[in-house]
This record gives sequence, structure tokens and C-alpha cells, in this order.
Amino acid sequence: MLHHWSFNAEDPDKVAAVLAEIMGGSVIVPPIPPYEEGARWVCLFDEHGTMIEVGPIDACKYPDESGLATIKEVPGSTQQYSYNHALCSAAVSFERIRELADREGWPTAYFDGPFKFQGLWIEGRQYIEFATADVLKQYTDIFGDTTAEKLDAHNRAREAELKALAAEKKDD
Repeated sequence: MLHHWSFNAEDPDKVAAVLAEIMGGSVIVPPIPPYEEGARWVCLFDEHGTMIEVGPIDACKYPDESGLATIKEVPGSTQQYSYNHALCSAAVSFERIRELADREGWPTAYFDGPFKFQGLWIEGRQYIEFATADVLKQYTDIFGDTTAEKLDAHNRAREAELKALAAEKKDD
């Protein structure tokens, strides 16, 4: 269970507000210090304590002398893109997510593969995937109560499917 996820944003207020709307949560101002001025939490107040922390663009965490995470602003420390992303539950429809993305000028794309989700590029740089309750079963059927062997079989079948599609496109 992923309970907490953090990332940086140019405009944490706006990003937190949009995420709260998509996920059905509330924006909370964390204690400052220890958090940086401008940081925001999106809290779902559910049984898992689900929360997304949106920090200012140049805030970073680093280990202090005792190994604890210390937060400070380091100008220019945040890269434009990263491998970092998450799949989150959405409390609104894929259509509403696209409307919010259009309103903010953020790119979005629908994924219609083995499981469905709406991808959203927060501020055009931070990628997040959203799934509605009606399609989450597709995800949990693959990654839920399974075994490494079943997941490996799924992955090999998906790999073969994608290779066949690539070969088909190449022949066109």
C-alpha cells in the first residue's frame, strides 16, 4: 500500500487544488518548518492515510548528519522530467480529468491497454496516472493478489503482443 507520495511543482497551490479535485481530497498547509514555505498536502482522509505532498520546485530532501531527511531550497535542483510517477485513484471521470487538464494547459493521454487509465502531465513535467473505481479491477487483476510466475507470464504475453504490433506497423 502506498500511503504517501511527494514531488515538486512550480505552483504547488494550483497543483494541489487540481489533485484534490481529481482525487476527492482536501488541500492542507503543512507545518512550516519543517516543510518549505509553499508546500501543500492533498489529504484524502481515508483509512490508509493517503496523502500527496507537493513541494516548491526548488525544495529538496537530503540526509542530515543522523541520516534523517532534511528539507531545504536548492535553486536549480529539480530536473524538468523524471521517471517518478504514480497511479492514483480518481474520484472524478476521465472526461473531468481531461477538462481540468485542458483548463490548466497540461498534456493528457488516455491509455487503453491491459488496464485503463488517464495520464496527466502536471505542469507539463510531472506524470501521474489516474484510474476510476470502475477500471481499477483491471489493474488489480494483473498486479493484485497474484504470484511472480503469473505476473511474468502476463509480462511475456504483453511483450509478444507489442512486438507483433511493432512488426505490423513496420510492414505498413
